[in-house]
Amino acid sequence: MWLSKSRFIAGWQCLKRLYLEVHQPELVGELDEQSMAAFEQGHEVGRCAQKMFPGGVLVEAQPEEMGSTRGRNTPSHT
Repeated sequence: MWLSKSRFIAGWQCLKRLYLEVHQPELVGELDEQSMAAFEQGHEVGRCAQKMFPGGVLVEAQPEEMGSTRGRNTPSHT
């Protein structure tokens, strides 16, 4: 299981909500306008961060791929 910002907030608000989102995602339903606006705001924060740190590396991996990308973009300390 991976922990996104959305899942973190879900668990912070209600542990049962997090459990259901992970184990029975079909019960979550469609996103409302407020949720969509919150996601867009999160994307905007990401775009601002990219502008503030132009030399940074954008990791565009899906959660199931994160194990294979971990450490790939970090400097080696040898």
